[in-house]
Amino acid sequence: MTQDELNQIRGVVREEIEPLKQDLSGLRQDVSALKEDVTTLKKGVSTLKQDVSTLKEDMVVVKKDVSSLKGDVNTLKGDVATLKEDVTSLKKGQETLTLQVEVINRNQQRAGRQSQADHQEIMERLVKIADISGKDDKALERRVDRIERHLNLQPAK
Repeated sequence: MTQDELNQIRGVVREEIEPLKQDLSGLRQDVSALKEDVTTLKKGVSTLKQDVSTLKEDMVVVKKDVSSLKGDVNTLKGDVATLKEDVTSLKKGQETLTLQVEVINRNQQRAGRQSQADHQEIMERLVKIADISGKDDKALERRVDRIERHLNLQPAK
């Protein structure tokens, strides 16, 4: 093979290699960009792993809080049931108290009426006693006056 033929082959190879070099340069840029993308994705995955880890820790706390809240809700349910029972008991007690107050009021009214009747009867008896006593005094005075006249004594008045 001659030098011209070799140069010709070199020229053809160079012509063929030049587009491949350009493609290779583009591929290098693409690989470099892909490396940057992979690095960015790795950082993102690392951040995502940290976020997932934080979320898992937060979920543990949330589960504990939910469990605690469930216990609090159950306690509140028990307290509400107790309050309902207390309210029912208070209502019954209030009804009983209302009935007792009504009975006391009726008894006071009866006692008041009886007291008025007793007062009236006592007053009537006192008036009778006073009348009788007044009559007895007048009769006694007349008798003393007669005795004094009969004995010719001076009146004591």
